[in-house]
Amino acid sequence: MTDIRTQRAGGSLAWLDRAACRADPDRMFPPLGDRHALSEAKAVCKTCPVIGLCLRAALAEEGRASARHRYGVRGGCSPYARFRLYQRRASAQTVTQSKEPTR
Repeated sequence: MTDIRTQRAGGSLAWLDRAACRADPDRMFPPLGDRHALSEAKAVCKTCPVIGLCLRAALAEEGRASARHRYGVRGGCSPYARFRLYQRRASAQTVTQSKEPTR
């Protein structure tokens, strides 16, 4: 498996070394429809000291990810939750930009 650091561009990823999921990364990819496994993965995130950095990195990649590449719990969010959060943020940015005065 390719190291996650080689898959992402930009920014320092040193925070990954402090991630709670480093001990058992496979746990963060629960089988589709397995709510218990999904809850367990989210519980790992709740104890993580870098949950905010993880979510920020996941959201930065969200716009470039196809639906089939959205998987795994990252930043305490399921793939669906991350996509919805990304959509809300993108929508809010669009509204904010449309309210800015033109010169």
